[in-house]
Amino acid sequence: MRILVWHGWLLDGTGSNVYTAKATEAWRRTGHEVALVCQEPRAARMPFVDAVATADARGVTDPQPTGAAPAPGSVTVIRPDIGDLLPVFVFDEYEGFRVVTFVDLPEDELETYLARNVAALKAVAAWRPPDAVVAGHAVPGAVIARRALGSGYLAKIHGSDLEYAIRLQERYRRLADEGLSAAGVVAGASDDVLARTVAAVPSASGRTRRVEPGVEIDRWRPL
Repeated sequence: MRILVWHGWLLDGTGSNVYTAKATEAWRRTGHEVALVCQEPRAARMPFVDAVATADARGVTDPQPTGAAPAPGSVTVIRPDIGDLLPVFVFDEYEGFRVVTFVDLPEDELETYLARNVAALKAVAAWRPPDAVVAGHAVPGAVIARRALGSGYLAKIHGSDLEYAIRLQERYRRLADEGLSAAGVVAGASDDVLARTVAAVPSASGRTRRVEPGVEIDRWRPL
């Protein structure tokens, strides 16, 4: 299966970063072909990444092999050209970026950020049409997927989008409603996070699914 994943940040450090990396690694191990759209600048160093590329409104560059050991599936990390601005939920330093929290982001810069991501995601989907699409966070992932691809994607809720954007500002509640209302499935790791999602964005009701994060059994075992 071809899986297209949109994630707005890196592949280590925070919870959604690590989740995205580990889910992608598991899909590769089980034979899927994954196109992972994110801002990880050093993806070639990761052992589960087979190739790296960039994308913008003009298309996707030729993927450059990383030399990773072969697996049943493959992962191509594609970095969209979004300029120097990187919006975040909780402020942190990101090398090479001008970092602004979503709640402090001027409206024009928010729309430019969304538009550049939409253009890149459209290009990736045209390059290798996916069988399934996973968009990280109700905001911004789900609304980017809606504007780029239409409907039917899986929106993955992590929780930071709810607490640090959607519940704080009406503009993000509206964007979340736009994105979640067209999702085929709204997935979260717990009943709690899904209940909070529906409370904040009622259009998600009836399509929520709990997908527990699981455990790496080769690393974590009962004593």
